[in-house]
Amino acid sequence: MWIRTTGFISVRQMYIKLHLDSGPRQTSSSDIHGLCADIQKIYDELRRLTPPDQETRRKVDLCVEISRFIVERGSSRIKGQSVEEEQDWPDAGSLFQSTVVSKSHSSTSKKSTAHSSRSSVKHQEAAAEAAASQAVLIVLQEQEREQQEIDRLEVEVRRKAAEQGKLVRKLRLEREAEELKLRMQRESDEAKMKAQQEEEYAALQSALDERKRKLLHLEKVKDLKAAQARMQVYRGGASLLGALGELKFVAPPQSD
Repeated sequence: MWIRTTGFISVRQMYIKLHLDSGPRQTSSSDIHGLCADIQKIYDELRRLTPPDQETRRKVDLCVEISRFIVERGSSRIKGQSVEEEQDWPDAGSLFQSTVVSKSHSSTSKKSTAHSSRSSVKHQEAAAEAAASQAVLIVLQEQEREQQEIDRLEVEVRRKAAEQGKLVRKLRLEREAEELKLRMQRESDEAKMKAQQEEEYAALQSALDERKRKLLHLEKVKDLKAAQARMQVYRGGASLLGALGELKFVAPPQSD
């Protein structure tokens, strides 16, 4: 801000010097061009820091116009052109309203400009702080919304996990119950089949034992009949053939 104010004052001083003095100018065009370039450079740096207001832009444009006019006026004076042939100075307007040749007014203007500069800086700092606070508030609100959404999703995840756990346990119990039912049915079928096989085996074994007892009884009957036949022959009461004809078959006793 001080550099910008200094640039404006330098242009005003050149304006006053050329406007009041009608003689030849010793100021070179290169110096004026350099000053104008400095003002443009300062203005560009200011624009990168913060957008300049309309008044600042107007003053910079007017400084460039005055600088161009000073170069042309100086060139015409050096060439010896008369004052009557020169063009009138452009209307500087409010750019030079606060400028007086006296040093006291220049000092007052500098102080006023410095105070205005400090006020502008404080205003910009306050505005920047307010903007930063607003930006932080927006981010905090967004964070709060995100946290609320995270909390809601966590509750939903826990609910879904609980439901899934219940479903898994239910399916496991149903599977275990079905497996138990099938195992019990299989064991029952196996028991029935085993009992049937044992019953059939017992029946076959009983029939086999009965046949064996009958065979043993026949063996005893055979021996008995043979003994009876021999006894009858020994007694001589009948011939051998008659004795054989009188023999009767004796059935073995039936088992319970």
